[in-house]
Amino acid sequence: MENNILKIIDETQDLVRNIDGLTGSDAFEEVIKVFFTLNLIKKEINSPEELQSVFFNEIKPNYNFFNSDKINLKELTISELLNTFSKVDLKSEDIKGRLFEGFLGRVFTSGLGQFFTPREIVDFMVKFLQKNNLIPNDGYILDPACGSAGILIQSQDGNQKIIGFDINERLTRVSKMNMAIHGIKNFEIYNESFLNDKDLPPISLVITNPPFGVDEKQKEILEKFKFGVNKTKRELEILFLEKIIKVLKPGGICAIVLPDGFFNNISLKDERKYLLDNCEIIASVDLPENVFKSTGTGCETSILFFRKKDKPNNEMKDFLAYNVNYVGYETQTKFAKKIPQNDLVSIVNDKNFKNKVKVNKLFDSLRIDGKFYLRINMLLEKPKCELFKKSGKNISKVYKDDDLIKYVQYSDIDPVFGVIKSSTTMEKSDAPSRAKIVVETNDILIPKLKQSSDKVAIVTPEYNGCVVTNGFYVIKPKEGVDVNYLFGVVRKKQIQEQFKDYSSGTIMPSIDDEFFDIIKYEKELENEEIIISEKVTRVFTLISEAKKIIDNL
Repeated sequence: MENNILKIIDETQDLVRNIDGLTGSDAFEEVIKVFFTLNLIKKEINSPEELQSVFFNEIKPNYNFFNSDKINLKELTISELLNTFSKVDLKSEDIKGRLFEGFLGRVFTSGLGQFFTPREIVDFMVKFLQKNNLIPNDGYILDPACGSAGILIQSQDGNQKIIGFDINERLTRVSKMNMAIHGIKNFEIYNESFLNDKDLPPISLVITNPPFGVDEKQKEILEKFKFGVNKTKRELEILFLEKIIKVLKPGGICAIVLPDGFFNNISLKDERKYLLDNCEIIASVDLPENVFKSTGTGCETSILFFRKKDKPNNEMKDFLAYNVNYVGYETQTKFAKKIPQNDLVSIVNDKNFKNKVKVNKLFDSLRIDGKFYLRINMLLEKPKCELFKKSGKNISKVYKDDDLIKYVQYSDIDPVFGVIKSSTTMEKSDAPSRAKIVVETNDILIPKLKQSSDKVAIVTPEYNGCVVTNGFYVIKPKEGVDVNYLFGVVRKKQIQEQFKDYSSGTIMPSIDDEFFDIIKYEKELENEEIIISEKVTRVFTLISEAKKIIDNL
């Protein structure tokens, strides 16, 4: 079925482009007029003239989301489209929905891709709510950033009234079309910001993927919010979340996609406390990296399910935390090709899904990210890594402003061999503000940034006294510990996974001091120190020999 739908979408695009010269949103507007008319009218339509008549007399007067009184396509194009659409069963809700989604995806992916949530994510959010009896049979369902209304349509399965907001005028019309195509009549879609002062009834369910990575800067809006007042800008997702909590009725449910920074960033501790005081977390679901890459969003995300408390308090109930590795499509490229692995299905079916943990106590930072608690739980009985101590001196205590320094940053590290490959010579006064730490031979550099966690390096004699960015932790072996052994240990998967899972932040996640100090390590071999030391020593010997050979060519 999927291939047939894609074929039909391609055929319609080719027809409208080749005969009428229309592409993109212009083509979409006209093809959807044909598609919509065939869906809404029960009688058979066999000619372009008949279709134009039905659209003018029966569709346009009753639906206010088309931009003209006629279908602006040539008769030949309309005839071919009638033939193309006759190949599929437009009575099937699933086929209609997939066709409409397909048209949207092809047309709006560039430029408006951020308005669309992958079907697998939407399916999971809705099915998780259904499985746990969290969708009300009546009341109001809200998506404050509804895009094409795909999430709302899948959520509605009873007598609920649907409310949606979107600031994009074209998508507001698209969402209304989508509602009508699916036979939903009890809805209201507003072409305005959810952050405006529109009166809303108490909401039973909010299900949404709001905009993030964008700041609200309008003073008149910021001043309406606890987390916006006295600020010059504020992340949209924080303001959205605050208002969602406000409009939910007591006992109301929210399912929301948020950037990982909200779940773990120390700077957002107060915002998490506000959530925890007003709501009970039901589940926190960490999604894979780049899961929204195909829609133009690069930051890491998670799904949060919560219920509004009857009244604010600081009591905390247990919640489930999940770490998801696969979502039914690959996340390394923007093409999001289908794959069979889908942990989201496993969570809903609850078939011995291993990557979950019940959280009953939060750290002082109030982190609520799943992968963090899974890692903590996994390592509860493991010993703390006692092989190293902090090292490095502050640049101001070693160098004067007119002294020459060798400056080393992430790009100067060879991630394969773990050595510094280059540096930049400059006067201390010209060094960037992040040039803070003076290192010495046999110090080990560990990147704080999650995305650069593989750039662990030993300081060799030629870089003794160089200055490194404060984006590194600088450590040295404790007395009696071989430096090559320590270097091998901190590059092992057991340690690297902790660096990644303990990291926090949205755009550039990094590990905080609080968690760097609790890194754990358990020996994997009886004579591990000897074995690892010998291997690392051999590597550095080979590197040195290779350099001599190159230098003597």
